[in-house]
Amino acid sequence: MSDQRADALSKIQHKVDRLRRLEGAQAPDVVVSAGERLQPLEGVPEDVTAVFRLFRVLQGSCLRFVRPESIASAEAWQDREVDPVCPLGNPLDIGFMHLTMQGGCVCGFRSFLG
Repeated sequence: MSDQRADALSKIQHKVDRLRRLEGAQAPDVVVSAGERLQPLEGVPEDVTAVFRLFRVLQGSCLRFVRPESIASAEAWQDREVDPVCPLGNPLDIGFMHLTMQGGCVCGFRSFLG
């Protein structure tokens, strides 16, 4: 990993740690789950694996990032759905933006990394 990418990952780690300290009483909408040991997989960007080692779910009042199941193991990566005509080249589904509307209705927009 280059120095620039290592620096960026360090900044992300610092921000995730800060969110963990705020989770709960100070920021009731914040959820930060523990990261997992993820092995590098051929075809999965190294930076994606590095970030999702820091957390599995990161959620705030309007954004939710979730580790794609397809990067959990070599088997999951091999078994992932591939759309041969996808114009984005089969991007990873990493989360969504959500807004809570009056009456508790939640509207959302998916986020893809491709």
